[in-house]
Amino acid sequence: MAAGGTRRVNATGNVLRCGVPGAAMGPTGERAVHMEYQTYYDLARKGAAFDEAGDQHAAIEVFIGLVNSDISDLDKANMCYNVAHCCDKLGQTEQALAWYAEGAAYEKPYCRIQLHEWQASYLAKLGRDAEALAIYESLYEQPYLLEIEKERIWGNIAILRNPRKT
Repeated sequence: MAAGGTRRVNATGNVLRCGVPGAAMGPTGERAVHMEYQTYYDLARKGAAFDEAGDQHAAIEVFIGLVNSDISDLDKANMCYNVAHCCDKLGQTEQALAWYAEGAAYEKPYCRIQLHEWQASYLAKLGRDAEALAIYESLYEQPYLLEIEKERIWGNIAILRNPRKT
């Protein structure tokens, strides 16, 4: 294992080293293949087209392929979101949550919070308010948040702590 990396296995059984740029490896430990920007863009659009056409399984295959490539960790996080979105459309709630967590892990070394917020929002949508609140409260404590992020997160915390009764 490279210095600074943490060995993890994602939902598809691929070994990942978190916090090490370009560290995705296939199931047998082989190094990911280099990808040019146009190839990345074309594949991302292809996955989106499959999703829009209702073929979430094909979209997931494309997006996971991108996660397992050598694109940036932050782009991998976005592809994890795409997989989570497709899993949700397929009714695979726990898989969707696992992919949100996967994406959040790619973002964390860069002090990014988008996937964590989307995960919390998804949990709230599912009625799992306590889990969503725990994520928002954890995020709110982070010293690297922008003031606008703190305000947005605090607003979500307030809503989850004091839901309106209809």
